[in-house]
Amino acid sequence: MITEAGGDPADSWFAFRGPDMVRLKEFRHAAPVCVNERVSEIRKSHSTITKLGTDMSVPDSRLDEVFAMYRRDLAREGFQTSLFGHIGNNHLHCNIIPRDEEEYLRGKELYTRWAEEVVRMGGSVSAEHGIGKLKVWLLQKLYSEEDLQAMFELKRLFDPQLRLNPGNIFGYNIQEK
Repeated sequence: MITEAGGDPADSWFAFRGPDMVRLKEFRHAAPVCVNERVSEIRKSHSTITKLGTDMSVPDSRLDEVFAMYRRDLAREGFQTSLFGHIGNNHLHCNIIPRDEEEYLRGKELYTRWAEEVVRMGGSVSAEHGIGKLKVWLLQKLYSEEDLQAMFELKRLFDPQLRLNPGNIFGYNIQEK
């Protein structure tokens, strides 16, 4: 089945029993740690850089398409990357690890194009990790200005002085309309 899907069984890792499952799980959890360590190292020379990690998901029928999009665009751009995630629920973490500010800006542009395409596919710009502070710009790809304003008004009901998680989801520059 792996060969039929274009994979190589020799480069694939399976887990059927306890110890193998533990090893696979440990590897999966080490992947983002390694990415974050690499980005921290780069930040010593380029303090404005952050990891550009996707958290997007697509409907079942679009997984092949989004996977092909990531592969095609990453090959064309030549970024240092790490791709892992939850393929069973169409949710891949594609991490672009920019080496300098120029790559960071190009990576963010690519990430934005991906978000627009994923939304066109019927997907979401954030499947599990949320928007936080680093992905605020992506919400505008998923929701209209009216939708975002309604969300902000709901937040104001529960947090009138905007003290809880400042800057998350709506950014620091949100203005009441």
